[in-house]
Amino acid sequence: MAEGKGIMDSAAARNFLALVLAAILFLALNVAGDRILAGARIDLTEDQLFTLSDGTADLLAGLDEPVSLRFFFSERAALPFPSILQYGNRVGDMLREFEALAGGNIDLQIMDPEPFSEDEDTAVASGMQGVPTATGDTLYLGLVASDSTDQQTVIPFFSQEREAFLEYDLAKIIHSLSQASKPRIALLTTLPMEYGPGGIMAFVQGKAKPYVIYQQLQQFFEIEKMTANFVAIPEDISVLLIVHPPALADRQLYLIDQYVLAGGHAVIFLDAFAEAAAASLAAAPNTGAALVAETSDLGPLLGAWGVEMVPSSIVADLELGQKVDMGGGGPRAVRDYVVWLGLRPPYMSREDIVSAAANSLNFASAGALRQIEGATTGFQPIVWSSGEAALIPAESARNNPDPDDLIRATTPDGQNYTLVVRLSGPAASAFPDAVPAVREEEQAVGDSIEETPVPAAHLAQSVGGIRVLLGSDADFFDDRFWVQVQDFFGRPVATPFADNGAFVLNAVDHMAGSEALIGLRSRGTSRRPFRVVEQIRRQAEARFLAEEKRLQEKLTATEQRLVALESPGDMGGQATGAGVYNPEQEAEIQAFRQERLQTRRDLRQVQRDLRRDIDRLGNFLIAINILLLPLLLVLGAIAVHFWKRRRSGTGLAS
Repeated sequence: MAEGKGIMDSAAARNFLALVLAAILFLALNVAGDRILAGARIDLTEDQLFTLSDGTADLLAGLDEPVSLRFFFSERAALPFPSILQYGNRVGDMLREFEALAGGNIDLQIMDPEPFSEDEDTAVASGMQGVPTATGDTLYLGLVASDSTDQQTVIPFFSQEREAFLEYDLAKIIHSLSQASKPRIALLTTLPMEYGPGGIMAFVQGKAKPYVIYQQLQQFFEIEKMTANFVAIPEDISVLLIVHPPALADRQLYLIDQYVLAGGHAVIFLDAFAEAAAASLAAAPNTGAALVAETSDLGPLLGAWGVEMVPSSIVADLELGQKVDMGGGGPRAVRDYVVWLGLRPPYMSREDIVSAAANSLNFASAGALRQIEGATTGFQPIVWSSGEAALIPAESARNNPDPDDLIRATTPDGQNYTLVVRLSGPAASAFPDAVPAVREEEQAVGDSIEETPVPAAHLAQSVGGIRVLLGSDADFFDDRFWVQVQDFFGRPVATPFADNGAFVLNAVDHMAGSEALIGLRSRGTSRRPFRVVEQIRRQAEARFLAEEKRLQEKLTATEQRLVALESPGDMGGQATGAGVYNPEQEAEIQAFRQERLQTRRDLRQVQRDLRRDIDRLGNFLIAINILLLPLLLVLGAIAVHFWKRRRSGTGLAS
């Protein structure tokens, strides 16, 4: 008995020792993994959002001068705030990865500015934004980058709202420091890009809010503004950027023509219906001449380049229409606005370097571009509509139209309409007779037009091939369609919800010959829409929208007839007294009341039918998650149990 007890005590001791060793091994593996595998990770996201891009690696490997990075992170102050602590650690890990890839050209210092310390004094002197916490501490989470010439760039505070853009923000700083000088671009536009809504008057009043795209362009390029009465295209520019230009005189168009034919690179966005301009004209109709025009074109230039923008028409798309909140609540408060298009990767070229990294682009009342017969240039679509699109009159988008009316006006024709295109190859001049004469009506553009200098030698044909990227929407640049700007302790923070800004920067970068950042600008705006649900909802609306409209009109007519019948003054003199009706009138009123009730029931049923298939799919998915998966696990466990019993029985029998 004592021997058996000794054996049991020995087995218990061995088990206890095994548990202790397992615990020690577990802790040792965690410590070793934390040290040895710091920064190692598996990125399971569809768009590889947490993997450094090839563009970042190339940028860091190409550094030929040292860059100093000082990262200020109040780690101890962040301990009570897990999300901030995690984000700060992620910033530090990414900076370490940058340092490892830079081949010794990045000097990284990580500082924890404790209260009243020299590190805190350094953080304040460097322009860091200290954020007071609920615990009474001041939290710092920022970066100072400088080069050997003491050129300095600062991120005062890493906002968590821009966490998805962390790699881009860091690479942008290093890229800006590595450039000896910024490339120059010339900008011709009637949009208030430099001042924002309100234009120059907003600037005078201290309320200027420049377009975010304009601010981003300023970070990478030296911008030279061209006025409406320009007489020359600036020399030594890398790209000519034209966005919703004014009406141009022939001699001005000739200058653009010759610039492109001579090998100049151009990025151009025109518009068949600029919504911001239309709103301005509606607000101040008496001063329309001084405001931005609703449409823009380049006269004969597009035809010479082998392309046209369909006049007076915009693209409506039943599949890509964005949702708008019409207010009022209810199941129909959020509607599809089919002239505001939300483009996804299936409708962007994955082969073109400008659009390859984009995840979403937003267009508003965009025109359609198409190649003309006999064109000598290449026509390479970069962004296009779905096959559920159609061209509708540009006037349809005026004065906040009803979304359902736009849907009814859209009859898809199966075409994919081009919204952005790359033009390349040989082209002839739009002015075969060389320098055009100044027309009398063009004198309004400016007295200096007549003295416009022209190229010394007229180019009738392009030198090599032209390089033009052409878009059909100027509202593409408007902040409200792609970015949200919020105030963060007195500092504006821009958080994109689409990649419009990245797309424009990529286009200008590419045309200017710089592609260092193209692969990573759009990595943080990945959107995962419920596409099956969207398709079901669109099909339901196609079936029930007409019926809903008919019932709504019937209900309105019924209620109007009831008001007329119940009004003694409108009874044709047949009422027997105020509020007293003869039996025929009473019967007619009751019949209309019943019809109103039945119409309302039918209308509610139609609105319920709009969601029936979606709810059915939702219930199916709930059933899979709640019932089917656990049931499969139970069946699997039972199968394993019987399999083991069978093996055990077989073994016993043998």
